[in-house]
Amino acid sequence: MIDDSVYTDSMKEICRVVDIKDGVVLVEKERTSACDACPASENCPLIGHPSHPNLNVSTVRVRVANPKNIEVKKGDEVLVEMKGRWITTKLSLIVYVFPLSIFLVGIFLGEYTIFKIYPFKDLYSTLLGTIFMLLSFFIVRIVDHHFAKVGKFLPVLVRKVNK
Repeated sequence: MIDDSVYTDSMKEICRVVDIKDGVVLVEKERTSACDACPASENCPLIGHPSHPNLNVSTVRVRVANPKNIEVKKGDEVLVEMKGRWITTKLSLIVYVFPLSIFLVGIFLGEYTIFKIYPFKDLYSTLLGTIFMLLSFFIVRIVDHHFAKVGKFLPVLVRKVNK
């Protein structure tokens, strides 16, 4: 068997092409019973998940990058590959750890430098930490929009599947 993996740790799915626009392919994937047992199903863009009511459908449509410029047309079956477990770790760091770190930086900055001489320095430091954390959520949102625009975390079209 030829290993045409794009990533070293990945998941592959066979999907049907629904639309093609600006180098990005829109594919459709039917949900299978194996999807419910998969540990990555909560974060999988190739399937829906019952914990989210909008995704609890029999088929899900997903944008897929086509870096190899494989010629596909509507109705073709293609092999789509999604980055593995490390993508979840990276995204978790961006979404959870970054704001928490910025919150703590704001607290320590306020506690030991800015509000050192004030009587309610704990309150002011907590407020500064909260403001820093809110700003970090805006930064995460900007980064998310940037990654969505450049397709950084999109699944990748690997090849056409012979029928």
